[in-house]
Amino acid sequence: MNRATLKNNTFQTINLPELTRVPTMITEDEKKYLYWLARDHVSGDGAVVEIGTWYGCSAGYLGAGLRDSGKNIPFHCFDRFELQGIEIRKARQQGFTVQDSQEGEDILPMAQNHLTPIYPIKLKKTYAADIRWEGGLVELLHLDAPKRWSDILHVMETFLPFLIPQKSILVLQDFGMPRAYALPLIFGALSDYFELINIPSEYSTMAVFLYNPVSPEKLNSQKLNIDDWSSEYAQKIWDQIGVCYTNSSQKSFFNFGLALYFYRNGHKELAIKIAQENKPLLFPEKAILLEKRLSTALWRAAFK
Repeated sequence: MNRATLKNNTFQTINLPELTRVPTMITEDEKKYLYWLARDHVSGDGAVVEIGTWYGCSAGYLGAGLRDSGKNIPFHCFDRFELQGIEIRKARQQGFTVQDSQEGEDILPMAQNHLTPIYPIKLKKTYAADIRWEGGLVELLHLDAPKRWSDILHVMETFLPFLIPQKSILVLQDFGMPRAYALPLIFGALSDYFELINIPSEYSTMAVFLYNPVSPEKLNSQKLNIDDWSSEYAQKIWDQIGVCYTNSSQKSFFNFGLALYFYRNGHKELAIKIAQENKPLLFPEKAILLEKRLSTALWRAAFK
């Protein structure tokens, strides 16, 4: 797939197929982008893989895209498929009846019930750190689960040998979410492997990369341990990857991720400075979201 195609945002005009509604954390634009990629731009040179499936909303639109493409392309999904407390609350907020749901509940059968009528998808119950891959080349890799730097590195070390240069697409869900700051830091440092191509819309936290290796060297896990980075190096990587955001409010929201990273790694004064500089540029709803979900300690320290 070429860069021009990945940067093409005509996906916003497509009509999504009607799928059974399930709890989700992705936007309408992101549903359309995933469906559009799978339907129009996955050739079949490799499998489609998703990590982080939950109830199967994003997998459903990827599967529907593959179905509607007329191609028979292998599709694999990995997830722990264990319900967490925050997920129960999110499902309730979206109007789903989950009174009897309990933390730790196995939701693999629910995901299977949703996805089986859409496309033949192989679901694997596992944790990100335990994922293994023997399915051959991978053309589209959708990451929605690993957020810790160690899990991200394990997943990339697992799948990197199976990615196709100048062909494989990597879609990172929550790339722009402050709590997922490990994603932009690591993939900013992996610019010799992955080229950031697109942020599908200003309402999306998704980022799209093309596998474009300029070096055959293996990943150096030690250098990618973000907890060992200096503040200067982290700032440099963040600034380089952050140029993808042209909307000032969206970029300010993104920059709270760097503030949270610094705060959690002992650079509290720097973290507070970044938070205070970026709050005035936020859309009001983004400020409310951050106040509720960022870090109570950082928010209070910056805006007490």
